[in-house]
Amino acid sequence: MIDKYCEERKNYRYYKEVTDLLDDLGYKDSIIDVGSYNTPVVTYGNFDKRYRIDKEKLDPIEGVIDIQKDWLDVDLSADVITCLQTLEHLDDNEIKPFCKKLKSSAETLIVSVPYNWDEDRCEWHKQDPVDLGKICNWFEVNSLILHHYSQERLVLLF
Repeated sequence: MIDKYCEERKNYRYYKEVTDLLDDLGYKDSIIDVGSYNTPVVTYGNFDKRYRIDKEKLDPIEGVIDIQKDWLDVDLSADVITCLQTLEHLDDNEIKPFCKKLKSSAETLIVSVPYNWDEDRCEWHKQDPVDLGKICNWFEVNSLILHHYSQERLVLLF
């Protein structure tokens, strides 16, 4: 079941970019979508094992294993991890350990964040504005592979 949140966003360009990236990877054993919030991202691509991890209760999707926990409390790795529109919701003290664990838990990491949104644009965002310097700091890297850029979103590939 796709909820209203997902239905409103299903045609956003960054979802298409992520879908294309996952398709381009070809067959992989496993994918984890971290911070899913009932999005169908984990169903994209060619994977045998599919996991969603979120602190919130998720609506079941056939063939997907849901784990209702904080990402930092989960001991799981995968060939691919997606983390879309999640990082901006984290507190300052959570974000670096969260990002470090994302990077160390996957061969390929795909991240999406809002790009340079005004600080008061979304009441639930704790990190706005997010820019490339902030992301480099979170992931402790000097450069990034920017897969997609728009005035609204960044899609990054690690």
